[in-house]
Amino acid sequence: MRIIRSLWIFLFIAGLFWSCSKEESGISLSGKIFRIVHNPGSVNADTIKFEYDGSGRVKTITRQLSVFNTIQTLTFERNSSGQITSVNERLPAAYYSNTLVNYSLGPDGKYISAHITLSHGSNPAQYEDVDYVYTGNRITQVNYHRAVDLNWRTNYSYDEYKNVTRIAKYDTSDSLLERYEYTTFDNKSTPVESVDDPYSIEATYLSGYNNPLTETDYVIIEGPIYLSHAYTYNDSGKPTTKITSMSYDSINYSQEHRTQYIYY
Repeated sequence: MRIIRSLWIFLFIAGLFWSCSKEESGISLSGKIFRIVHNPGSVNADTIKFEYDGSGRVKTITRQLSVFNTIQTLTFERNSSGQITSVNERLPAAYYSNTLVNYSLGPDGKYISAHITLSHGSNPAQYEDVDYVYTGNRITQVNYHRAVDLNWRTNYSYDEYKNVTRIAKYDTSDSLLERYEYTTFDNKSTPVESVDDPYSIEATYLSGYNNPLTETDYVIIEGPIYLSHAYTYNDSGKPTTKITSMSYDSINYSQEHRTQYIYY
């Protein structure tokens, strides 16, 4: 599951300026994100599409990868207050075929815990139980439990604008595995409205308010990766393109990725 989450983060780091409008159940979707395209026009193009419910809230996210033409879907169920009660992530059976997250919420509306079921093709399902630690109204630690002696955690830090500024993952012996630091942001709103559920908190495109400009990814085995993002914006201040430059500390290598954002 962590591999899947990392893929989501990488592809969103990396969205044809096109604008249209659509009415769905009487709700105007004009200005909402419709599609994000990574490396458009290339054989490596990946597409992420957003669908909304009758209240204009994100209902389904579908990601189509160029590799083996893989399609991944993320579907959200909500309660009468609009809060997400479950997330269903589906991949083809050749991969992790299904991840189902069911949440428990407290009387104050905060997420208390989650039960995660991971089905691996035809193999028996595995289970994780998760609990959440808060500082104020923000989740700052997620604890994972798969067995009595198997526990790990992820910690989160935020700035005053509610942007995720740091993600740190620790293994069962509490040793640091990965660290992601988002150093600077622009003053524009991110194109993807907050889905606002703990499963998506790792992806800053779903839990941040502004667009990150610089970041550093520390994967302990591979060493740091430095990224910078340059945006163009439409008249509403939303990004239409993003150029991501990447460089690696361990080798003399750099590359660029282009992202296009398409709106209803």
